Amino acid sequence: MRGFDTAFVVVRLEIGFRKPARIDDALLVRTSYDTVRGPRLIVHQRIERDGELLTTAEVEVVCIHLDGRPRRAPPELAEKIRPYLQPAG
Repeated sequence: MRGFDTAFVVVRLEIGFRKPARIDDALLVRTSYDTVRGPRLIVHQRIERDGELLTTAEVEVVCIHLDGRPRRAPPELAEKIRPYLQPAG
């Protein structure tokens, strides 16, 4: 986002491969933003082909200053993400 001295880095990535995709497959990637705690954001992804689950991923990212120090996401950015957060449970 313009005006923010902010970046995100991946600190943990867990991938479950279930079935292969092929070149030219039409894939659907579903992403849910599950948790925001301080500078951390937990994201889940599912990759599907014709409704069939191929891959799942859990990604943990951390918001940082451009000098590498962790920081909370700027309020404007947090507000943009909030509608995409999944309810707990």
